[in-house]
Parts: sequence; C-alpha cells; structure tokens
Amino acid sequence: MFENASVMVMLQDNGKLEVCKIETDKKAQAAICQRYAKAYETMSGGTEYIPFDGNYSPNADETLCISNFALEDIIKDAVETPAGVGPFIPNETNQNKIKAIFTGEICDDKMVIAFQKFKREQYISVRGINLFFDRETFVQERRFGISISDEIDCIYEDGKLLFKSFFVTRQIFSLMEYYREATQGEVVRFTQMKELTLDNPEAFIGQADSRVRKKIASIMDSKVLERFSARDIRRIGKQTGINVMIRDKKVVIPADKKQMKIILGFLDEEVYKGSFSNATYITNSKRSVS
Repeated sequence: MFENASVMVMLQDNGKLEVCKIETDKKAQAAICQRYAKAYETMSGGTEYIPFDGNYSPNADETLCISNFALEDIIKDAVETPAGVGPFIPNETNQNKIKAIFTGEICDDKMVIAFQKFKREQYISVRGINLFFDRETFVQERRFGISISDEIDCIYEDGKLLFKSFFVTRQIFSLMEYYREATQGEVVRFTQMKELTLDNPEAFIGQADSRVRKKIASIMDSKVLERFSARDIRRIGKQTGINVMIRDKKVVIPADKKQMKIILGFLDEEVYKGSFSNATYITNSKRSVS
C-alpha cells in the first residue's frame, strides 16, 4: 500500500482549498509511505465499521464510517494525476495554512487516501533556533521543515470516510452535513416548547454549544417530550437516579450549566443506572444494541 504514492499537503486559505506535492528524495518518500501504510492497516484492519451519527464515540476495535462521503475533486485529481500537482514551496505566508498531509493511490480500481491532521507543533520554523544532533554536537539549522508522525487520522476508501475521532477529523473536513445539529431557530423553539420551562431561557440560548445543539436536535427528533408527560419523565428519572424538577406540569431545565446538561443528557437517553453497582452514570456517546 502507498509504495509509489506521492506525499501531499492540503492548504486552506479563506475557505479555498489548495493541494501541493511535498517533493522528497526516494528514501524519505518510502519511509513516509511505509508509516502511512502501517497506520492504514491498524485503522482499517479487523475493526467494526460504525455508521457515524454524531452521537457515538468508538471503542478501540471500532471505526466510525461515513458512506458516500463527498471528497473534494481537487484531492481526487491529485491522487489520480500526481504529476500535475505543483510543489509545496514554503514561505511565511503559506506555511501556516497547512491543514493536512496525505498520500493515496488507486488500487484495483479503488481509491485509498490516508490523511494526517497537521498540527502547529509539527512546524520546524526558521524563526527559532533549531538544533539538530550531529556527531556528538548540536548544529543550528535555519531551514524551514515539517515533522510527520506515525499516525493517520482518517481514511478515504472507495467512497467511505473512516475515522476514530470526530473532533480531529472535522478539523480536516467539514462534517456538518453528516450529523444533525439544532439551528439557532430550533434552539429558540426548544426553549418555547409547552412541555418545558427554563429558569433562564436567554442564558440557555447563549451557552448552547455544539454538543448541546446535538442533544436538542436529538430530543426534538425523538419527540420524547410529546410522548411522555412531565410526571412520567420525573418517575423514569427517579428510577435512573436523576432528580427531574417539575413546575406547572412542565419539565424544568435548570439555569446551572452542569445540571442543565444532566437533564438534557437524560432526555437524550445518555444516562443509565449500573446493572451491578446501582450507581447513576452519564455516557458521552450512545449506540443501540438492537
């Protein structure tokens, strides 16, 4: 895998994507591609693919999968025709625009590309004093450089995007269209639902981050508030170890941020009671066993 593949960078500038080739000698290219191939086997081999929905954090033997992922044509074209890709010439302007490093190839009519998120600490800047060890002496080097790690963060394979971490992968690709997140209007409508009462609606709207918005969308989509009365929700909460407050026959969403997230997590079925300890737990992901 990747034996003769080119090493490339994705550059992002004000929403515009550019792909350039990292020109290396054969020894460096072989070393990078071998590491990427090994990381590819680790991520894709012997793991269960879990359809991505924004709610589930995979275990070590699981990999999240987005089918029919819309990969940009500029990346596909670069893998198909690497000879037509211009070289990456670093300068003070573009060296801070590297988004990811990738390599890929077409094998048995299947396109496989491995991506590594490029982190700020991977820069070897000319601004500092960079010392490299050579023959028992540290020698100053003033050339720009980059460091490439042994790991990859996501794989594009035959139309599928495979990854372990949603947080890292969304820094390479926009995944907005592949998971449901409540819009600002939906957040406002959630605070106005007749089944709810909020201690501080304005503060709730203001602190509705991405995770809260996903919970809101899931709660609204499941219609749990319409299907169960406030009394039923309080009773089920008590069985689970959650104290759900009711006011005027409505479920109370507390102003306290921690308590608010607990109640939202409970309504989104992310709270459970341990089978043996009988303790109440909050999970950061969920997946149906059916």
